[in-house]
Amino acid sequence: MKKVILASFFVLSMFAIAVPASSVFASTLFTKDLQVGVTNADVKALQTWLIASGYSIPAGATGKFGAQTKSAVAAFQKKNNITPAAGFFGPRTRAVANGAPGTMTVPVTLSGSSGKLSSFALLGDVEQKVNQGDDDTKVLGVSARASGSDIQLTRTDVTVDLSASSGSMSLNHYLKSVSLYLDGTKLATLDASAGDYLNKVWTFRFSNLNGVIKNGTTGHLYVEVTPIDYIRDADADQTEVVTIPASGIRATDGQGVSDTYDGVAYTNSISLSQGPLGTLSFTEGTGNPKATTVKGDTSNTTQNVTLLSFNAKARYEDSIVRSLPVGLTVTGTTNVGDVVQSVALMQGSTVLSTKTITGTGVTSEVVFDNLNQTIAQDATTNYSVVATIRKMGTGTSGTAFDVGDTLQATSSPDVANDIVDADGAALTLSGSVTGGLMTFQPTGITITKNSATTNTSVGSKVGQGDNTQYAINFSVKADDPDLYIVRTLTRLASTSVSPSGSNTGVNWATTTSSTQGVTSASIATNLSAGDTNSSDTSTYYKVPAGTSRTFTFNATLIATSTGFTGVQLVGVNWNTSASASTNYFTSGLDQFKTADVSMIVH
Repeated sequence: MKKVILASFFVLSMFAIAVPASSVFASTLFTKDLQVGVTNADVKALQTWLIASGYSIPAGATGKFGAQTKSAVAAFQKKNNITPAAGFFGPRTRAVANGAPGTMTVPVTLSGSSGKLSSFALLGDVEQKVNQGDDDTKVLGVSARASGSDIQLTRTDVTVDLSASSGSMSLNHYLKSVSLYLDGTKLATLDASAGDYLNKVWTFRFSNLNGVIKNGTTGHLYVEVTPIDYIRDADADQTEVVTIPASGIRATDGQGVSDTYDGVAYTNSISLSQGPLGTLSFTEGTGNPKATTVKGDTSNTTQNVTLLSFNAKARYEDSIVRSLPVGLTVTGTTNVGDVVQSVALMQGSTVLSTKTITGTGVTSEVVFDNLNQTIAQDATTNYSVVATIRKMGTGTSGTAFDVGDTLQATSSPDVANDIVDADGAALTLSGSVTGGLMTFQPTGITITKNSATTNTSVGSKVGQGDNTQYAINFSVKADDPDLYIVRTLTRLASTSVSPSGSNTGVNWATTTSSTQGVTSASIATNLSAGDTNSSDTSTYYKVPAGTSRTFTFNATLIATSTGFTGVQLVGVNWNTSASASTNYFTSGLDQFKTADVSMIVH
């Protein structure tokens, strides 16, 4: 029995692979400087690793870096010839701890017996130019195939040659770190300052690796670098040659036999750049209004009508926004100033600038100037444009601003309106945001979505299609006066069709993502109210002023072929009396839809 146990222990020991202890309990290697007084999870990870590696910390892994932890770090430094052995866990100590002595052994079983790596090839999906501030970037890749057994990568050497550079010879003036990945999994990371330097070449040895290429498969080994956040002008666009040297890869097969590969050096030349010009891009904000009906006032101005919400994002460097343009367009009247009294540029609840509208014509550009807003690199700032709307007229005999007139706002970054970087240089500008079309009525109507559901009955006979019931529940609120909702239902050809006078009632269509022609044209639909009102008629539901009512739209679709189908509301026909009208609520109805479900004919 004792012989069997000893034999098993011997076999297990053959396949025990030494890896940094940090990889036993953490998904990443040590990355931070640690010293007396620091208390955090990184300290606890360091203490756990030191204890497991045989260094004494009587209090255990408390997460607090005290005198005991300092002594343990100093002992590790002394053992590994790191001077001074002062107990500070800094870049040099961290580099050794991440891939060197003081490691634990983790049993790894490699299937197969005698094996090797072969079919080495240089991978082409790497970068030749890396910009400051980028994330980990692939700069060198090599593939190799394992045959005969699983193959364990145990060591890889990487060099970075600065001989062709006229800039700094300090690699940390370009890079934060150098990392090694196998098939997307990080094997190890070393600080850029942790390499050995000789004759303008930095050499990194990644030891005690734990990467396995399975028997019969091809592994993809990549060197990735993390550039620093800012590269000095003198160091920009310098050439650096990244190499896995000949015999720079060492691996072990299933019998525990270690060998050195490959006899060929693999190389890629890269340059570290300050990156492209700073950019400022405009995108739609979550609060950007959809096309909607806005309740105007025939006695007073209407305050705080949001026309636009947009995000401005700076990339590569800070952006300074000295001014911003906003375009206003009206229909149904001659001048923008007939509709808009003033507009304000807002950042959150803060008013940055207010402009009175004095321009004439159906379009007008308002420039919010003297802003001097700094948007930090990679930061996003949200802005909104809020208007004060003039008093409405009551018809052709009233003022120029009348029922049914519309207003729409647009904004985009503009060099002519002074958007620059910190040095006053021009930026690359992109994007444009347009608010929804505001249609003014002396009536207030709001429609909100409550829920959308589907229920499918699977066809049970040959040739029978699935039957799906769709339901969209929504609420209609009337400010004043009373509102009447037409009870009929009209199916439109698509959600892009605008409701018109002939499309009465609740207008709907299949979603844009639906498969066309999946369902039959013979469809059961109905509209029901969640309560009763004595003023309802056979053709209209009444929503009294100051109240809201809940309605449910139902549609049943039957499959005639295989595909996906959902339904969406497109417009809700309404009036202020129980009579026909061409008033349609369409604001935000692109969200009034069900999920697409699979439809099959059996």
